Amino acid sequence: QEQIMAAVALTVCSNLAAAWRTKSKQGSPALRCVRVQHVCFEAEAIVLHGASATASLVEVMALLNRTRDPSDVFSMLRPAERPTVVTAAPGVSYSYLPLAIGAKKARNRRRRYLRRHRMTSEPPRFSDEKVVAFFTSWSNSFTEIFSRAVVRLFEIWSAHAGGRSTLHLRPAMWGSNWGPNYAKSWLAPFSAHPVQPLALTPPRHLVKSIWRTQASPQEYELYTNLSEAMFAARHSPSC
Repeated sequence: QEQIMAAVALTVCSNLAAAWRTKSKQGSPALRCVRVQHVCFEAEAIVLHGASATASLVEVMALLNRTRDPSDVFSMLRPAERPTVVTAAPGVSYSYLPLAIGAKKARNRRRRYLRRHRMTSEPPRFSDEKVVAFFTSWSNSFTEIFSRAVVRLFEIWSAHAGGRSTLHLRPAMWGSNWGPNYAKSWLAPFSAHPVQPLALTPPRHLVKSIWRTQASPQEYELYTNLSEAMFAARHSPSC
């Protein structure tokens, strides 16, 4: 069964690499972040809990509606079509489109690629630790993208996060299982905990076909099974 990760304070940031580039060229910060309370991570979604969940949903969606697709800088995330952030509804099932699939490309074949997830019915036990969830474009390639994102992440870490032992990182997607260990080489200075992306980067030979909705049913099933295995292997923060 999937382990649910809970945290008291979450900072959601979008377009870290683009924000770094804007700051470098214009001399003023362009980083966009929203801070919310009482969140869990289930499957590929950020789940908002508590009395402020509805208000937080509006804030986070306003941010993510301006966010680029993690697999393609020329496309938008389209969080309402996935969905990427939801309010808690214990025991309720919902459908979502995986982050690895281009939302615009899937419009005419959307039902074929939807997954189902049932929210946990158990009350969450929130930790006292912080989480930074962030979105970058081209998250499985281009060292330049990683370096830009890390510069911006360092600024967030320095200003808000504190020590490595109490900070958890949740990139939308980050690196891959078939390339260099970018989580270890780029993100280890900020957190002593495993980096746990919201979504799994598909196997190398399936990245483009899945994003373009050209994968065969067998190929998509393979990716789904790998994703479910990643969800099941997640670690919860210390409480």
